[in-house]
Amino acid sequence: MNYSFDMIGYLKGILLSKREKTVLLNVNNVGYEVHAPRGLIERLELGNEYEFCIHTNVREDDLSLFGLPSEREMNIFKMLISVSGIGPRTGLEMLSAPLENLQNAIAHKDIPFLTKLPGIGKKTAERICVDLSSKIMEIGEPALNYTKMTVHETNDELIHALTSLGYKRSHVIQGLRRIPTEIKDDESVIKYFLQYCQ
Repeated sequence: MNYSFDMIGYLKGILLSKREKTVLLNVNNVGYEVHAPRGLIERLELGNEYEFCIHTNVREDDLSLFGLPSEREMNIFKMLISVSGIGPRTGLEMLSAPLENLQNAIAHKDIPFLTKLPGIGKKTAERICVDLSSKIMEIGEPALNYTKMTVHETNDELIHALTSLGYKRSHVIQGLRRIPTEIKDDESVIKYFLQYCQ
């Protein structure tokens, strides 16, 4: 994996809280506020552990972190903010659109699609197409999705059953990630957890 060369290029931590546009991650007892796409924030659950690719935006009066769940999205994000007139917050808003749709719109110079995105006017849309249309499709599928949302990890009943046995939620989440997906019924998952994931 090629990590970013930002001041902070990667974070892994427990989700403490979330707002409309930011999340607060507990990384080794340090809270990091991370800006993230709204659609992603809506899917995240408090108490779960998540990983983010991070872009560190440093200005004279501000240091902000922008997080995305895959290298692919981060690469597209960095391409977007390389365009004059597009800052990190606007780039993040653009990534609330389905990724394939966004890439196709830029590649095929679909100005009407782009101008429907928050903060994008016609001139900015045209500039995006001029700068990125020939290279946006070079960014393919990610090698790894950092959110790692397995079917077991999203099963609230399983999580509740295991935390009621005295395990911490963060430990339960980590254990559920290691359980093979072919083990499907809850009883078998719990037995596997108790035998191999403690």
